[in-house]
Amino acid sequence: MNCHFSQHCERMLASVMGGKQRFGIAGSEALLLAILRSENSACRHILNEYGINERYLEDELDQLTVLRKRNIPDGGTAKLAEIIKNAAALAMSEESRMIFEEHLFYALLTTPSSLAIDILQKAGADIEDLIEEVNNIYNFAPSGELNKNYLVNLTKEAKLDRLNPFIGRAHIIDKIIRILSKRQKNNPMLIGSAGVGKSALVEGVAMRFLETNPGVNIYRLDLGMIIAGTKYRGDLEERMIEVMEKIKNPHSIVFIDEIHNIVGSGSSEGTLDIANILKPILARSEIKCIGATTLEEYYRYIEKDKALARRFQNVFVEEASPEETYAIIKGIAYKYEEYHRVKYSDRVLRYIVTSSGFLSNRKLPDKAIDILDEAGLLCRMGNRMYVDHADVDRIVYENLGIDYDEISGGINRIKNYHFLEKYYQQYFMNLGLRKTILNVQTAEANLDLFLEDLRQVFRIKDEMILTLDLGKFSESHFTSSLIGSPAGYVGYEDGGILTEHVLKFPLSVVIVKNYGLANAVIIKQIETILRDGKIVDSKGRTISFQNCFFVFIEEEKTKPIGFIASERKSAKINAYIDEELPEITNCGYYREKLDDILARLRQYGYHISVDIKAIDYRLYRQLLKELSDFDNFRPHQQYTYRINKKRELVKTAKRS
Repeated sequence: MNCHFSQHCERMLASVMGGKQRFGIAGSEALLLAILRSENSACRHILNEYGINERYLEDELDQLTVLRKRNIPDGGTAKLAEIIKNAAALAMSEESRMIFEEHLFYALLTTPSSLAIDILQKAGADIEDLIEEVNNIYNFAPSGELNKNYLVNLTKEAKLDRLNPFIGRAHIIDKIIRILSKRQKNNPMLIGSAGVGKSALVEGVAMRFLETNPGVNIYRLDLGMIIAGTKYRGDLEERMIEVMEKIKNPHSIVFIDEIHNIVGSGSSEGTLDIANILKPILARSEIKCIGATTLEEYYRYIEKDKALARRFQNVFVEEASPEETYAIIKGIAYKYEEYHRVKYSDRVLRYIVTSSGFLSNRKLPDKAIDILDEAGLLCRMGNRMYVDHADVDRIVYENLGIDYDEISGGINRIKNYHFLEKYYQQYFMNLGLRKTILNVQTAEANLDLFLEDLRQVFRIKDEMILTLDLGKFSESHFTSSLIGSPAGYVGYEDGGILTEHVLKFPLSVVIVKNYGLANAVIIKQIETILRDGKIVDSKGRTISFQNCFFVFIEEEKTKPIGFIASERKSAKINAYIDEELPEITNCGYYREKLDDILARLRQYGYHISVDIKAIDYRLYRQLLKELSDFDNFRPHQQYTYRINKKRELVKTAKRS
């Protein structure tokens, strides 16, 4: 379908060409002047609302005339031709046979890198606001690629108050702005652990520019949207170049979160990935780019590509301190109060920061903000106005895999080692005085009793328990099995047995067997964990053991030497053991487990009873061995186990 200019547009274009006599050239600025001279024009009215009138524009053009080449053949500039072409495409997409003034005006606003756009921005007009206002009036929905949500204008989001307030860290924002203001290598790379606030820093930069330099726009690039639908060779390159052309001006900055994903993204045989498309653009300083990634991903992807890495200047973002975190959540709390319709007291805000210490493998301020949000939701669901400590505790314990409803009375349900209650209570107080929850030394006979107490208090599940037999770690290189192999070695991607388990289950029980047989390097690592409560793994991550129990299994008390048994004195395996667990000979734990087995045997016709009052670990194991041998039993007979005067286990049988 061919489109023709309306009579009004024809008069405007004639005015554009007529202005060549005065200004020496007919370009986008002449079209803007023609729009301002139009009578009864909605587009003119929109511009007047932004303080842009005919007199202002003529003064600007008079200053530019002396710098312009005059008497260009064909009359119009290439940019004007591009605007007219875009206006025709817009009219066709609207199924209009005529090109009207609003089509020209919208095309002028959406065609990048024109003199008209520069003049409007110099006058203080926000181009994105102008485009949105024209869209609201005329309801344009063009089908061009650039109208998809590849770019999100963070500056506009800040102007509309859709972002959380940014609190503190002014020195990092100052450093980012200094890098952006450089002539070359003006691309900051934010490197830090997940949750330290890298994306929030970019939003803070957008808010700072909104106050100091409103003409600067920061766009967040959506890599997923860019790659989606690129079926044919060259689609990605074409789409990426179009997006870059839109923001290729000194007042635009592109932000790429998880920037390591650009390495290899969208590439196939005979095509470029996003990183190789960006490198020449960044080398010529045609755009400014802010990247954000973690330290691990930076060294895995970005640092290996030297040409890409040297285009950026690194800014390392550390975890916020508890005081900084308190200031942050206090500054943004009103947003969550409005959303959840609840109230946070200063006492609760400080308690949130303190309680976030339980989530030791996550970073501030992210984990504190998550608790703030979820606690507000929990309070609203309970039809209450004020968030209290119980809401915060419930969220924290759920993140650790602990059932909050069960834990309140868990300490009172301890059956075996009551003297350990003080360690459990101190953990729940979150005083931060201990590096682990508890380190105990015990004989294997007492292990099940201790684990039973932990199941009662902390709801420990079997998958949270890790058993390490250090007898297999007799060489120093076995340290890679615990904390991961170094970069470049087999197993680097898999991580270590110990560190990966604690990352997966922050609340863990680590059972250590044959501690004395381990290599000295391994022993030193274990002692470092017990002393500091953390260790740095092969990937550079700091793994915290603040929510862990360590159980060291003693070797046998007696070791035979020839025909003489030598008694070994009991002593702590290392200096960081908190308690040695005594043997309990008369407890109901093994009796309950044995009764359960006997009840199931009776269902299959095996009638067995145990006439013994006190059952300890050794007797329990002996009985299990007896019961596992079905050659000892016949169905429909009654069997009874007793202890005779010689302290031997005997079995009697009679027909039932």
